[in-house]
Amino acid sequence: MTKKLSIVRFKPKPEHFDEFIAAIKERNNGDTAMTEFKLMKTATEVVAIGVRDPSVFDESVQSGVEWLDQNR
Repeated sequence: MTKKLSIVRFKPKPEHFDEFIAAIKERNNGDTAMTEFKLMKTATEVVAIGVRDPSVFDESVQSGVEWLDQNR
């Protein structure tokens, strides 16, 4: 079965960096479309790498954008 890979880079404000990482981990634990999920971080960025089922990719991405809008 084909899967879709997404890589998203975030630059949270330094004072919210750890809080953002915890929130994104919690959000992706409940995402059933996400078959694999990894986070990498540098001093200023968080990079999220996700592998999703293509049948729900668009819906999953839209849900992620809505979540991000609420957690800025």
